[in-house]
Amino acid sequence: MSVFHAVVVDDSSVSIRGAIDVLSHDSSCSFLGSFPAVEQIELPNGVGGNVVLVVDPYSGTGGGLPALSGCAADYAVLVMSTYIAPHVVREAFLVGVRGYVGKDVSTSALLSAANAVAVGGMYITQELRDVLAPTGNGGTVKAHAEMELSPRERDVLTMVAQGFTHKQIGSRLGLSKATVDTYVHRIRRKVGVGNKAGLTRVALDLDLLNEGV
Repeated sequence: MSVFHAVVVDDSSVSIRGAIDVLSHDSSCSFLGSFPAVEQIELPNGVGGNVVLVVDPYSGTGGGLPALSGCAADYAVLVMSTYIAPHVVREAFLVGVRGYVGKDVSTSALLSAANAVAVGGMYITQELRDVLAPTGNGGTVKAHAEMELSPRERDVLTMVAQGFTHKQIGSRLGLSKATVDTYVHRIRRKVGVGNKAGLTRVALDLDLLNEGV
C-alpha cells in the first residue's frame, strides 16, 4: 500500500481526535498535522500528490460546504460527520468531496476511505449507501439505468462523477476523447440528465463510488 499525505481539521470532537490518532500512527499515512480551521492549513514545502483532508464541514471549524467547494481542487476531501441525511451527503459530493464517512466509522474503514480518495477514487460506507438508496420512483429510475447502461458506460459514468475530464477518461480507458464524448452523450440520453451534477447523482444512485475501473 502506497503512502499518502493527510491533514485533519480538529473540531475537538472525540471522533476527530481519534482519526488524528489513527492517521498519525498508521504506516500507510504521512500525517502532516491537524489545524484549527480549513483556512489555517499550511502544508510543508515540497509536498506533492493528493493530500487527504479529513474534516467535518458542519462543525464550527469546518467552514461549511462553501469552504469545501473552494479547497476541493487542492485536497482530496474526506468528510467525517454525524450528518448523514441523503440531501446532505449528495450535496457534499456535488461540491467536490471524494469520500464521506460517519463519525462512528471503524479504524479500517477510515484508512480504506483515506487510501481510496488519495489515489483519485471515491469512497462511501455501506451504511451511507443504504441511506442514499433511492425509493419510490427513484428506485424505478435506478433499475432502468442499471438495465440500460453497458459495463463500459458504467466505467465512463464513474469517472465522470470522480471529476476526470473526457481526455483523462480516454487516456485511462484506452479510448479517444471523441469516443468518450460519444459514451457520455449516450449515457445522458439513457439516464435523462444533461449535466455533470445530474450524472453524479446517477452515479450515487447506482452505487458506483466504490467501483474501480
